[in-house]
Amino acid sequence: MNTERLIRGAAAFGLDLTEHQAGQFAQYYELLVEWNEKINLTAITDEEEVIDKHFLDSLAGVKACIVPDDARILDVGTGAGFPGMALAIAFPQAQFCLMDATGKKVRFLETVASALGLTNVQAIQGRAEELAHDPVFRAQFDLVTSRAVAALPVLLEYLSGFVKMNGRIAAYKGPTFNEEFAAAAGAMKTLGLALEKTELVSIGDQQHTIAVFTKKKALADRYPRPQAQIRKKPL
Repeated sequence: MNTERLIRGAAAFGLDLTEHQAGQFAQYYELLVEWNEKINLTAITDEEEVIDKHFLDSLAGVKACIVPDDARILDVGTGAGFPGMALAIAFPQAQFCLMDATGKKVRFLETVASALGLTNVQAIQGRAEELAHDPVFRAQFDLVTSRAVAALPVLLEYLSGFVKMNGRIAAYKGPTFNEEFAAAAGAMKTLGLALEKTELVSIGDQQHTIAVFTKKKALADRYPRPQAQIRKKPL
């Protein structure tokens, strides 16, 4: 893998990846391509596209959100580990929990973490709207991330139960962010969330918005609702 492209791209976000970390990303890429032949992890396998559209896109979160060394971070709907696994490589002193509903993807993540020697990663199988009511996970995280999971009004309900008071949500969103944000006003009020900042990120020919929300009040016990209710009647 062209680690120089990765290192240069990360440096543009203020991240100085070591050669060891770049090597971990290269091994991650090899495992991604290998496992993708067996299970559907990503439609993108070209090396440069993976670097730009998965690795660097994941790392771009640091432009909007500082990652403290002692932070507990949850990545919901992590899939093949984006952005969670990429951030875990870049921030080895923080603790990461990567959550996905698909068991095969969780096994892939466990394989990657083991192969790369990442002792700061735990992969969990489960659905967000269910695990957010589990005391082990509810209001336990300093930062919750998610990329390409659901429209913002739905996504915020999925994520809000995991965040500590004054903790943050970092939502990686595409070109429809402005419309989604306008539709999420009711959800933000009900869930006690406030928009802290947005960061427009350009990588190659694509642009994404990373929106950071802060939890300002305790979440009512009934949230998040069951998935069918969330999707049928967003807040």
